[in-house]
Amino acid sequence: DVADSSPISAVGFSATADGPIVERGAEVYPTERGEDGLVHRHFDVPLTDALTSIGGDPSTIYLQVWDWPANRGSAPVALKAIPMTSLALSQTSVALSVGETLTLGATHEPADANVTALTWSSSNEAVATVSADGVVSAVGAGEATVSVTDPTQPSLVSASATIRVEAPAPAPKTGVWKWDGRGWWYRYEDGSYPSSATLVIDGATYRFDASGYMRTGWASEGGQWYYHKASGAQASGWVLSGVRWYYLNPDGGAMMTGWVKVGGTWYYLSPAGGAMATGWLKEGGHWYYLDRTSGAMVTGWLRIWGTWYHFADNGQLIG
Repeated sequence: DVADSSPISAVGFSATADGPIVERGAEVYPTERGEDGLVHRHFDVPLTDALTSIGGDPSTIYLQVWDWPANRGSAPVALKAIPMTSLALSQTSVALSVGETLTLGATHEPADANVTALTWSSSNEAVATVSADGVVSAVGAGEATVSVTDPTQPSLVSASATIRVEAPAPAPKTGVWKWDGRGWWYRYEDGSYPSSATLVIDGATYRFDASGYMRTGWASEGGQWYYHKASGAQASGWVLSGVRWYYLNPDGGAMMTGWVKVGGTWYYLSPAGGAMATGWLKEGGHWYYLDRTSGAMVTGWLRIWGTWYHFADNGQLIG
């Protein structure tokens, strides 16, 4: 930005105060003046181009300015090279699905370092590509490393991020329920059917035996027991099976054992089979009493067969 009492005609750079001029910028004859009565002009002259034309790396160059009466003035411009010491990315580990994109941001230290030419690359473009401005695109399943460097720095600095790409989950098969003399089974559109499998159909979980028939009642899988209602849908919460109550984890449906707190009340489920206990229970060296109807653990005073007993807040018999 140059201001003068006379119209500005041109600017340029030189290696010395009176040396050859390079990288000129010129203006047509301007007439307008600012409120201060001076002529103001802004010139964009790439400093890197000027240094290339000078053919060196001086610590100081000179800005040369002329006005239309051919008066020339110069001002020294100090050059201070500030190299990067490190680069960092906004994320170092990213999980994407095929087709997704993500923009990685790059920052450097020190903050006032001369950023000249960041270069992005991917170690496996069959998995992920990266654009010149850091946009990562997930192409195929696998793992790739996206790196950014500035090769113009005196010492090479770089940063990288691991990109893990997963293929999209296949669309679930659709089908219809079928009944024959043996039971219900699920027929896919292509005529096949699930067997020895667990499926979620219309929001409910079903299990199928080795012959492909829908299971009901108790089913064991992965060391856990599950219960399926007459409809075949997996149950959760309290279930009455035969004459015994069981509690199935609301998160996943697995049968629970041991102490369980439901709705603020403690119950005890047999470790041997999961059935809810009632009456007197000795567990861990302490006596407890569980309501004979509801199975709820008793606290405080309770009269049992004509005798009063006192139970602590944790259910243990006091006396």
